[in-house]
Amino acid sequence: MKSLYGNHYNNVQGRVVPADYKRILKDWLEPKKSDNILELGSQIGDMLKFVRDFSPKTTGSDLNPAAAKMTKNVIICDATSLPVKDKSFDKSFSIHTIEHIHELEKVFLELDRITKKTGLSLHAFPSSLIRGIDGAYIDAWKLTHNPFHAFKLARELHVHKLNPKKIMGFLNNSNWHIKKAKRIYVPKERGFSWVVLLKKE
Repeated sequence: MKSLYGNHYNNVQGRVVPADYKRILKDWLEPKKSDNILELGSQIGDMLKFVRDFSPKTTGSDLNPAAAKMTKNVIICDATSLPVKDKSFDKSFSIHTIEHIHELEKVFLELDRITKKTGLSLHAFPSSLIRGIDGAYIDAWKLTHNPFHAFKLARELHVHKLNPKKIMGFLNNSNWHIKKAKRIYVPKERGFSWVVLLKKE
């Protein structure tokens, strides 16, 4: 997986996060000054900097070592094995990250382990009819400049086609439940995304 998410990928995919996600994160996650918050997939750090305006102790994490050069306090790690103590965080979030991760059940178990009781976790991901025919295809095209290779790579990048029902299946062995979910249209992306808010019981 690391070979897919190196500096070359970061150069074509790193971007400013659309304001639609920032609004819904602020409303649903309600970041507070006292909160310890973790972001999965920080990339260039745009969303991380936004959340730190409300919660200065927010920590980033990413598989790509280049992310640590973009902003301070970013852990370079795999989301299935987070190098942090149990119950270290109040909240967590990811924007277009979890659809990339094969062992998604492990991610939610790790977030369960590191999150305090009644904590929240917000995740936004593409809502597409066909896996790979979404934003991943644009990134893959920039990397390959070949329509067939781009489709193959896009499906390697987006390993899941997710919706709230499928997310529930990955939560079976954890203490998470879905508090709310909404499908939103993101004009800047010219497509729809799901936003799911989880609460730890």
